[in-house]
Amino acid sequence: YILHGPSVLRPVSAPETPNSEPTLDVLWLGPSFPPAEAITSAGNSYSVRWIQQRSEFEIQHEGLPRQVKIGFRVATFKAERHVWLEHDGEALPVREVLKKNFWEGGDVSVANTVTLHAGENHFAIVTDGNSVDVTPGRPVFLLLIDGVEVTSASKP
Repeated sequence: YILHGPSVLRPVSAPETPNSEPTLDVLWLGPSFPPAEAITSAGNSYSVRWIQQRSEFEIQHEGLPRQVKIGFRVATFKAERHVWLEHDGEALPVREVLKKNFWEGGDVSVANTVTLHAGENHFAIVTDGNSVDVTPGRPVFLLLIDGVEVTSASKP
């Protein structure tokens, strides 16, 4: 599933346990995620959010621990940056460099495999550097393209 709005509820059967009871994962975007904006680039439509240096979200997981892949696409705006994902306050190993903006084909995918434990799992998309005004008085760090995607870790 891909998270676009403030929350998405989807039952998911645990792939490690065939015929298991579905688990319920609830995704919540934190207050640091602004509303989505619709844009068009090269004839394609996208849902984007200008996010800050640290943008937090949460996955409420019911059931046994389960591995999932969490991914997102981001681009920078006028500044080279590094971007990474944190899980429960710990930086995950995948760290990408952003050099170009979205309209120059500079979007980069960031994906990590994580184990969701029962209860609240806290995540943050994090970057370095200073903010840049996308318009006067509107400081931003990153452009998030099409939301946060959570898939089974066994899918390619």
